[in-house]
Amino acid sequence: RISFYHYSSNPLCYAHNLYINNELVEDIEIPNTITKLKNYVFYGMSCLKNITILKSVIDIGYAAFSGCSSLTNAIFENTSAWRVSNSYNHIVTLSSDDLNNTGTAATYLSDTYTQYTWARNN
Repeated sequence: RISFYHYSSNPLCYAHNLYINNELVEDIEIPNTITKLKNYVFYGMSCLKNITILKSVIDIGYAAFSGCSSLTNAIFENTSAWRVSNSYNHIVTLSSDDLNNTGTAATYLSDTYTQYTWARNN
C-alpha cells in the first residue's frame, strides 16, 4: 500500500496526469479489497473525471481528491452514514441524498470537504 506523508510526496502533485499502458486514466473504480483511501492518494490528479467508491471503503483520507479539478462524477455505492471532520474537530454528517447526486458528491470530494477526513459508520 502506498502512503504519502505530504501532498508534495505524491508525483501526481506535479504530473497531474496518470497513464496506464499509454492511456490517460480518467475513470477509477476503487476495488472492493480497499477499505481506506489514504491522505493525498489522488492529490493533483486533474485528469480524473469519474470515481466509483464501492461499499468496502469506510475511510477517505485528508485531501485525497484535492486538486482533482476535472472530477465531475463520484459514485458512492453506499451513501449512508458518511461524516467528515477537519483538524478543528468540525464534524458534518453528509446527506445520503447529496451523495446520491454524483455531481454534488464530486464537488464534496474535490472542493467543499477536500480538507477533511471522511468516515462511514458500518
